Amino acid sequence: MVGVGAGGLAIVLAAAAFAYVYAKRDIDFAEKCAAGQCWGYELSQQVVTDDITMRFWGSWGLEVRYRVPAGRIEKAADNRWLAVDRAILIDLRWRPAGKPEAEPMAIHVIYDFQKGDASLWSPMPLWRMGDYRSDKPDRNWMDETQFRAVKGSIEP
Repeated sequence: MVGVGAGGLAIVLAAAAFAYVYAKRDIDFAEKCAAGQCWGYELSQQVVTDDITMRFWGSWGLEVRYRVPAGRIEKAADNRWLAVDRAILIDLRWRPAGKPEAEPMAIHVIYDFQKGDASLWSPMPLWRMGDYRSDKPDRNWMDETQFRAVKGSIEP
């Protein structure tokens, strides 16, 4: 049996630590391909930190990542591709970390791969700046009616 030197052991331990820290659990994934290109969406959670990442990608160089606060996230319904697979509708439910009894918060996302446009309807502040000029930070956020209008404009 060949012994492993201190340097070899250090490399093995560093590789194991790297793999552990960056290990992720896939929660959801969807992909489409046509005309030699592929595009899709991925929802994953880091094993160590519980950070959740929503990623949209395309073989033409699209790489967009949104961070979702640590917690428990579940699919509320199957993803639905819209407008002949040009956009995806994603319905999720999120609970804060360490509070399994908390009421789940809805997260509804439409990502239009052709326009490069994301639309979000949720009571959570996700990825949006609050209205700092008023006492209502969510004053200019997209509401359900506006979200449905976006969906209707993509797929009437």
